[in-house]
Amino acid sequence: MKKCLLLTVILAAASLGAQESRGESFEISTNAAYLILSAATVRSTGAMLVLPLECQVALNRSLALHPAAVVIWNADFTGGSQSVTVEVECALTWRPEGRGLSGWYLGVGPGVAVAMDSNHVLVLANVDCGYQWILGKGLLLGLGGGGRAIFDTSGGFLPMPDLKLRVGWVF
Repeated sequence: MKKCLLLTVILAAASLGAQESRGESFEISTNAAYLILSAATVRSTGAMLVLPLECQVALNRSLALHPAAVVIWNADFTGGSQSVTVEVECALTWRPEGRGLSGWYLGVGPGVAVAMDSNHVLVLANVDCGYQWILGKGLLLGLGGGGRAIFDTSGGFLPMPDLKLRVGWVF
């Protein structure tokens, strides 16, 4: 609880000095948390590579469309097997401060994931919130968190936390 309170205070303090939007309407970014996860899962018996690509398109100063795609590659070096999963989501992001692509945000949206080797389909629901900074001429840094509900088409359900460490560029 103390860590959450400390993080909230730090983010609130940082938001006081944040710059106003200069009219940026498009952002392309990646989630560095997923890239770090990829690096942490390389081992002698196998590897997992997670490649995320996100963008946001401002509909107005408070709303943005947020499509995202993630490719997940798994390899088992001992058994020689590989698998690829492609996940696609499209969220609607609301910014209560009305500062375009910077500031506090809350996003919600559906998605789908398909395991390419088995054609297994998962349905996703995603909710996240956080803060984004636009620095200099367009460097985007974001910190957020949320959750994802994964529904297996055969009836399974998996709730999953989601950490967002966004790094990108705005145009």
